[in-house]
Amino acid sequence: MSCGSATANGVYKVGTALTASNTITLPVNVTALGSYTINTNTVDGISFSASGTFTATGNQNVTLQGTGTPSSTAVKTMTITSDSKGGVSTTCTVNVIVVVPKKKLLAIGAGPNGCGYNVSGTSPSGMVIKTAANFGTLANSIVKYEGWDQIIDGTDNPSATQLTTWTTGANP
Repeated sequence: MSCGSATANGVYKVGTALTASNTITLPVNVTALGSYTINTNTVDGISFSASGTFTATGNQNVTLQGTGTPSSTAVKTMTITSDSKGGVSTTCTVNVIVVVPKKKLLAIGAGPNGCGYNVSGTSPSGMVIKTAANFGTLANSIVKYEGWDQIIDGTDNPSATQLTTWTTGANP
């Protein structure tokens, strides 16, 4: 197994069951033909596995399918175990990043030329929340977050009707 090249694929969300897009790609160098079983431990409710038969030697990728539902945004260090080389177990690790699912954001504050909480365009507050290193799915994102479902840039002094519309999507 080429442990350093193993990668987690897909977006992993707190409270959302893994789908077909949630996989680990594991490069392997096949030196002998035959069946294989590769799996991971279970961490925070998720695990990965693959099995099959190698019909050719050389460098190949094995796709491990994920199952389960993560319950926290803690980085999951998955230990991959194979039955390679005639039953001798080989292990390595890969990290899975889990994010908070998309949310709606309502910002109320100073207009686009002020310093408040306006998030339109290139305002400082807007740039903070729209930068993936701050709120994103990157390994180094400060807040592991899928992104914003909707960003509502409110006014400085919203009415009760505006607040109700923005937060519920319906007029009172």
